Amino acid sequence: MNFAKQVVIYGLGSAISRLAVIFLVPLYTRAFTMKEYGQLEVLLGLYTLVTLLGGLQSESALARDYFDAKATGSTRRLTWGAASISICGAFLTLLAIFLIQWTPFVPFEIDRYLPLLAIMAFFSQILGVQLVVLRFSGSPVIFALLSLLDLSLTAIFSIFLVVHLDWGISGALAAILAAKMVCVVIISPRTLPKPGRLPSRRLIARMLSYGVPAMPAVILNWFQTNGNRIILALFLTLADVAVAAVAIKVAALYMVIVFSFRMAWEPYSFSKISEHKSNPEFFNAAFQWYVLIMLAIACVTVSVSPIIVYILAPREYSGAISLVAFFVMSQFWAGAGSILSIGIHGARVTSRLTHVYLAGALVNVGALALSATDLGTLASGIGALFGALASAWVSYFISERCYGTGFSRRLLLVTSLTTVAFAFACDFAYAYLREPGADLAEDMTLYICMGVAGGALVALVAMMGLEPGRFKGMRLELISMARCRVGEK
Repeated sequence: MNFAKQVVIYGLGSAISRLAVIFLVPLYTRAFTMKEYGQLEVLLGLYTLVTLLGGLQSESALARDYFDAKATGSTRRLTWGAASISICGAFLTLLAIFLIQWTPFVPFEIDRYLPLLAIMAFFSQILGVQLVVLRFSGSPVIFALLSLLDLSLTAIFSIFLVVHLDWGISGALAAILAAKMVCVVIISPRTLPKPGRLPSRRLIARMLSYGVPAMPAVILNWFQTNGNRIILALFLTLADVAVAAVAIKVAALYMVIVFSFRMAWEPYSFSKISEHKSNPEFFNAAFQWYVLIMLAIACVTVSVSPIIVYILAPREYSGAISLVAFFVMSQFWAGAGSILSIGIHGARVTSRLTHVYLAGALVNVGALALSATDLGTLASGIGALFGALASAWVSYFISERCYGTGFSRRLLLVTSLTTVAFAFACDFAYAYLREPGADLAEDMTLYICMGVAGGALVALVAMMGLEPGRFKGMRLELISMARCRVGEK
């Protein structure tokens, strides 16, 4: 199956699984007060952190060595090695949470939810290992169907527990847990068959030696993404967290597309690492295509975001409209970082990922700490965008130094400046040019103007960011690929 088809199918699968949090926003924003919804978002941010800590990056180690194990017929032992690491890590995390629960230092009155978060994280991590197996074994359709099941069950359980039984925040969390448990049980016969020979200590040690050095980077990346809401809650109110969370959920529509690209790009790019010396322009060409295509989609997402905010939440959440562009562009740079960091993986220096995400986390947290009091929720968007930019630039420098990937600095610089300018322009337009209390129809002209501005942004990047003649060359490549496809049919 070619790369384009994998992006489409993985896009469907990742969209289905990740759109659950978007589809449930109308339920959450209407069933909970703004403070309660803000508290739920803090808990969901912690849930992702607990999942990362318990997994010890076992799924990354599985992904890195899957093709080598397939060549030697040892994929079953490798998979069970990843599952064993996840089980042990989850047990230690659960033990730590039970100890933390009895301390007086747990903020936001969330101590009673912590054990539930640990159990949720365990099943999420096991499901994560199973999804890696499906991706790398060439089963994208099953990946998509499993994601559909996850979404459907989460929605059904949420409606039953939150609306019918009125379990509140506990019901929202329990619904996620129940859906993950069912998915793990159903897919286990295919992804976790009987291990035969148990994974050796040497195998476990090798997987840990790959995954554990990346843990600091992953945790720092969490601070840059999901941790954003928790840090914001430290400086502002839970109601402010709720407004920012709605903006993040709207941006998640674009994140689904970025995530689907990353799902297909990771195995594809790993298979191309050994060919880099014979084709040194491959990764730079991929970056150029990514910028033009994904930036155009990002601008479309921003232009329709006010409509989505009106659909997802009541009028008191309208402040989220001016934040969406920052979070969308931060997701754009997160996807670009997956390309720009390929040299780190190629050189097998995953510890350098710590530098990548440390830069992003410091910029993100620093922006929040310095500007949250004065700028309010806007500080969360600024921190997210500039943190993602910092990570992308550090990835670029390290990849160039360690592996000579040949990425275009000119394109990187032009795209950085234009995405930042567009995000601030959207904030100014939606925060200051909108009439207070105006409905969607009255603001439609403004939204159309911002959509046109987004199109101009993409054109500017194409003209100024690409080397002379490169845009024409890319157009000819696209025509050639289309003709080849017609010829095959």
